[in-house]
Amino acid sequence: MALAAFDEAITGFSPEGGRQFLGFAETVINRRLIDFVRQESRHASVVPYSAFELEAEDGGNSINRVEDAQAMEAYNKQRTADDRKAEIAALTEEMALYGITFGDLVEHAPRHQDSRSMLMRMGRRLASEERLFRFLHEKRQLPIKELCEAEAVSRKTAERHRKYLIAISLIAYGTYPFLQEYIGLDHYGKGGTS
Repeated sequence: MALAAFDEAITGFSPEGGRQFLGFAETVINRRLIDFVRQESRHASVVPYSAFELEAEDGGNSINRVEDAQAMEAYNKQRTADDRKAEIAALTEEMALYGITFGDLVEHAPRHQDSRSMLMRMGRRLASEERLFRFLHEKRQLPIKELCEAEAVSRKTAERHRKYLIAISLIAYGTYPFLQEYIGLDHYGKGGTS
């Protein structure tokens, strides 16, 4: 870079300017070096993809770590999305046995946080007590009397939210980790009561 600047000083020097050649050359070289450093500092944080390439062990194509990591991340995201879809499809089938759709859940979902918490407790209890869940599974009906007594909830409230309660218990009892996490059951474990 300095030699190119020196060449520029030689070709651009004019003795009529009243300056000494060495002073002129020094100024041109300094300015070109400063320009070069500024230009290169813009690219200092940029790393070419080739810097991440590794030679394949079998001597074949090289492997790019960045592309490999991005491909794995995309694969994992797609796999997670597919697993979620499969969970929702499985729950849809299971709820259909009880005559429940996701639309019904929207209609029958409690509006208040305290009601949701109470129904979550009831749903977890229903899933965790084998006798109650077996009754639900075999008869396709809620064991309302036992649940209401255990949770001190009115029969009317339990009846009003019957579909919601059944769905919560199915999610809590089943193998639906994404849905359990989504509704806040993931830290209770399978059928756990806490």
